Amino acid sequence: MEKLLKKSRIFIVAFWLIAAVIAAFALPNVDHLVQTKGQITVPKNSYIQKGTRLQKKLTPGQSSSDDIIAVFNSGSKSKLSSRQISKIRQAVKKVSKDKSTYHISSVTSLLDGKSIQKQLTSKDKTTMLVQISVKSDQSQIGNRSSKIKKAMRIKGLTLKMTGTDLVNYDFLSASQNGVKQTEIIAIIFILVVLIFVFKTPVVPLISLITVGISFIVSFSVVTNLVQHFNYPFSNFTQVFMVVVLFGIGTDYNILMYTRFKSEIAGDDDNNRSAVNTIAASGRTVLFSGSSVLIGFATLALARFSLYQATSAVAIGVLVLLLVLTTLNPALMSLFGKRLFWPSKRFSGESQSRYWHFLTSGAVKHGFINVLVIVLIAAPFAAIFSNKLNFNDLWEVSNKYESKQGVNLIQKHFPAGFSSPVTVVISSDKRLDSNTSLYDLDSIQSKLTKNKNVSEVMGVTRPLGDKINQLYVDNQLGTLNSGITKAGNGVSTINSGLKDAQNQLDKQQTNTASVQKLIDGTSQLQSGSSELQTALNTLQTKLSTGAAGAAELDSSLGTLSSNTATLKSAVDQILAGNEKITSAVQSSAISASEIQQLEELVASLQQSYPNDPRLTALSKALSQLSSLPNSQAELISKLQESNTALTQVDKGLGTMQTGIAQMQTGANQLSSGMQTGASGAGQIASKTQDLTKGLAQVQSGQQEMKTALNQLISKSKELKTGLGKASDGLNQVSDGLDQGQSYVSQLIGNASDWLNIPNSVLRSKTFKQSLDQYMSPNRKTTKITVILKMDPFSHSAMSATNNLRKVVSHSLQGTSLAGSKIGITGTSMKNYDLQQISTSDFLRTAIIMLIGITIVLSFITHSTLHAFMIIASLAGTYFVSLGIGEKISQIFLGRDMLSWNVPFFSFIMLVALGVDYSIFVMRRFDEERGTTKERLVAASTHLGSVVISAAVILGGTFASMVPSGILTLVQVPIVVIVGLVILAFVAIPMFVPAGISDIEWLLMKHVDATKRAAHKKD
Repeated sequence: MEKLLKKSRIFIVAFWLIAAVIAAFALPNVDHLVQTKGQITVPKNSYIQKGTRLQKKLTPGQSSSDDIIAVFNSGSKSKLSSRQISKIRQAVKKVSKDKSTYHISSVTSLLDGKSIQKQLTSKDKTTMLVQISVKSDQSQIGNRSSKIKKAMRIKGLTLKMTGTDLVNYDFLSASQNGVKQTEIIAIIFILVVLIFVFKTPVVPLISLITVGISFIVSFSVVTNLVQHFNYPFSNFTQVFMVVVLFGIGTDYNILMYTRFKSEIAGDDDNNRSAVNTIAASGRTVLFSGSSVLIGFATLALARFSLYQATSAVAIGVLVLLLVLTTLNPALMSLFGKRLFWPSKRFSGESQSRYWHFLTSGAVKHGFINVLVIVLIAAPFAAIFSNKLNFNDLWEVSNKYESKQGVNLIQKHFPAGFSSPVTVVISSDKRLDSNTSLYDLDSIQSKLTKNKNVSEVMGVTRPLGDKINQLYVDNQLGTLNSGITKAGNGVSTINSGLKDAQNQLDKQQTNTASVQKLIDGTSQLQSGSSELQTALNTLQTKLSTGAAGAAELDSSLGTLSSNTATLKSAVDQILAGNEKITSAVQSSAISASEIQQLEELVASLQQSYPNDPRLTALSKALSQLSSLPNSQAELISKLQESNTALTQVDKGLGTMQTGIAQMQTGANQLSSGMQTGASGAGQIASKTQDLTKGLAQVQSGQQEMKTALNQLISKSKELKTGLGKASDGLNQVSDGLDQGQSYVSQLIGNASDWLNIPNSVLRSKTFKQSLDQYMSPNRKTTKITVILKMDPFSHSAMSATNNLRKVVSHSLQGTSLAGSKIGITGTSMKNYDLQQISTSDFLRTAIIMLIGITIVLSFITHSTLHAFMIIASLAGTYFVSLGIGEKISQIFLGRDMLSWNVPFFSFIMLVALGVDYSIFVMRRFDEERGTTKERLVAASTHLGSVVISAAVILGGTFASMVPSGILTLVQVPIVVIVGLVILAFVAIPMFVPAGISDIEWLLMKHVDATKRAAHKKD
């Protein structure tokens, strides 16, 4: 072995140096890799993943985008002035006109209307938001945000760019900056500690070089696997590879170089000393490293990508073991004692008096020590709240603009406005029907009533508020008003019909006078003929004609009186008919109005088919539907009657004119006859006029007679029709009263009943809402929910899951039953993280513990010893969590540990802490004597090494603290507390006490068995 080592040592050194150089050149752009592939993802069956897949259906064919929110603030409590708002409008127009330059896909701002402007403006009027979507590229979102901000900056206004994607970008950037700080601090710390331990600068430099080569080669392998084969990766992968490799690598180097120093002290042969070192400590390193390797390798079996990504550390450990077991011996062989320059003393391993004291006392009173340690540790473990923080904002320092923007939004808007919850519902059928929209609105209504919800926006409530005209309660009010109007109209018509009946009765009672007029007219015709004859002989019989003239005058007076009476009656009838006609026409109900009422009642009957009140209302409307025809027929008959009466009235007027002319002639005749024969010639000359007048009177009388006959005939029909119409209207009135009573009961109880008329459903206005909240094929829709609480908070997670349950339950028994549901948003993502991290943590921890237990059983040759070590590690973990949480409360002001701290702390304490137990147990196997003596000796020899290793590992983890990332601060706190417990309690006291107790119990059992067997013999 010595000869082989001597021949190959140059080759080994050259090989690893060349490998490191190649690995460095092959290393991808890590910052870009972290931004594009380092984001935490959850399994495909999680709610957030389902929601993301369904959300893509809303905009099929469009590439994914990153969301940015521009927050304009007045910088004080003063409201934004009209001039400032105008400048914001100009700034938005500027970037909107040149979308390609800024990689903008869409902008939602005050340019989209007053309603949107109101929605994006805080209630105190000091802050206004502009929502900008840019083409998805996580690695470029920071640069694109900066360019947009530069273009939109307004003097006198505060402008912050934020959004979930920007917060995530800053978080990843902060993580990378923290890694770089961690590397520098860790290297400096390790160098200082190693110089203090070995009293030489050479071994520390050699140690850093070997561990550095391990890190560069393994990290290059991991990142290339990520880039080309999508190996799991996270923003924590690099930092944990750094602390683990530099931590345990340095620990292993301390163990190996301490042993080499001891070997070379009594042997000047570098090769032999190197081989002996590898034969002794090298096996310990391989055993310890194998347990760490198995521990991290089991993480590849996890389902959660973050946990899977941590398995990359296993690749680093594998490379580290290869380097330490090959390169270290080669360097030992090459340099020999010069590794410890300028030291001239090689005393070998130093003994630890402290561990000797602790272990001696522990094994002396084993049961008491175990009991006391458990009693002291239990309260510290119990103080851990087991309540974890999922608020990513805690991880990001306030110096980052994205967090400042979120703080501004939460200060001036509802807390959930910075990251709304989006509910996505996808069906196999179209969702733009009245029934589906009703069910969707019912879901929105239930979500609105949730105590944790500030605002809900969806297809039926695009701006969050109900559109009252689309709800049955509002429509019932219109229906009730229409029924009232119809009832008043029916009453008016009924009253008019009764007045018409009375007028017709009066008209029929005056037909006798009309007959007298006809008879008088006949007599007048006869008298007119006689007058004509008399006038022919008037000149010769003037003296005898005076008496005839007086008689004619008297008859004309009677005729004039009767004609006046008849005309007055006809005028009254005509006025009555015109009044009836006007009343009927003014109170008429149109067929379209009745049809609208019937359609609304029919819609209600579909929802409530067995409601007798709706049936009564429908029957009443059916009766009412025949009313317009009856009204039209009545109006027609009344118009015919008015025409006839007008003709009669005109005839009577003509006759009155003729009679007046006749009276004038008779008077003239009488006067002429009285004055003598001198007037006879004048009367004779007027006789022809009188004859013509009588002819006109006779013609008018005939027309009047005919008209009156028609009027009498139609009046009878009209009277019968009016009676039937009145009875029908009474029934309609009763039906309307019942319907109005039912509608009045419904009003106020149907405020959430959505009913969109087809005219509105197909309108351009409603189409805008459909386009905004539904997919082009109308089979997928979204509902935006803004929570009252911080969407990054723990309470928002349970609130969002509760909303999911509400939506899922609301779909049952509706037209949307069987639809797929998805939820997106920070709160839902955190809920999924909580579920998967909890379940996968438990599963992964069990697998890891089983793997490490098997390794320990093989190394210690005792399953009981392995269980004792595992128990010490588990106890240390729980106590560290409790103490770490309390330290975080006191010094960091955070009352919860970040959600991934327990997992990382467990992995580090179990996978790395087991190393120290293996160190001791390997030395335990080398010692001779009783179990207690061997335990004390092993602790005495390895105490300084373990303490030094714990200090190195703790300091390496402490180097993460300056990163400012809360997780990278809390993990070191818990791990360092755990390392202290391991180094000063668990390994030197609890494990030895437990093992000694186990051995004592086993010996007691063996002795008892032997005694029983001896007695039996």
